[in-house]
Amino acid sequence: MRFGITIGLTILAFGLAAKPASAVTCGQIDDFQALSVSGWVEGFGSPNPPTVVSDGGPGGVGDHALENSSSGGFGPGSKMIMFNAAQWTGDYTALNLPEVRIEARMANTGATALSMRIALQGAFGQRYATTTGAALPADGQWHQVSFGLTASDLSLIGGSASLATVLGNVSEMRINSASAPAWTGDSLVGTLRMDNLVIRVPGDVNGDGIVDIGDLALIGGQWATAGAGSSGSLGNGDISGDGDGVDIGDLAVVGGNWNLSGTVSLGGSGASAVPAPPAAAVGAIGLAGLAARRRS
Repeated sequence: MRFGITIGLTILAFGLAAKPASAVTCGQIDDFQALSVSGWVEGFGSPNPPTVVSDGGPGGVGDHALENSSSGGFGPGSKMIMFNAAQWTGDYTALNLPEVRIEARMANTGATALSMRIALQGAFGQRYATTTGAALPADGQWHQVSFGLTASDLSLIGGSASLATVLGNVSEMRINSASAPAWTGDSLVGTLRMDNLVIRVPGDVNGDGIVDIGDLALIGGQWATAGAGSSGSLGNGDISGDGDGVDIGDLAVVGGNWNLSGTVSLGGSGASAVPAPPAAAVGAIGLAGLAARRRS
């Protein structure tokens, strides 16, 4: 009887782990405006779990951000790490992975420089992490941080599954600071703020999955301003993330990625950038001229 129960539980566990994954979609974003941590947690017993800081985002008053601290030393809460087993899990393979990136605005408000990475776990414990960490200086300023999802961006750190297998059914995503690709991150004393964590292709201002006239219109409508909403949020025209407002650099990002799609076509390959249609080209030239006049 006990043997039968054990076999039954094993089959049930296998079935749950192998169930079809829900799809991750272009444009999904964690902006923390609902004053919720959106499923981001630390390990059990951490004395300093992620919290939402009201008015703590790059947009200031009315723009909220997630804050995560680490205490250094040993034990729960000692490492700069947080993880999500909710909206950032599932199937990433329907995305145009050579082009799609996970972006966020991050600010290091502590005294220790950070090396930010993502780490992904598959359905059966296989793990990959960012190969080259994104340097985040301890300057208290907001920076755009971007993570790729290809074999050149991620290194195997656990198990033997292919990257495609893991991306087909991600069971957990982590954000950590580590000196090398890692699942747990480094023990350090530090404080990180994060806002507008989003998955999209470069130039996709509105996050609808394709760089097109809608994105160009947002650039034009926000020209020479700080952009609409919080830096890095969907619809904000400062798509380059340089913090200089909406300008020729952002226009170049949209133009350089024109018609790029964040999803894989039925033929199995993602769309590639193609020349802009005449109307969009005229608009781009007009904006470029306006930029030149304003800088003269």
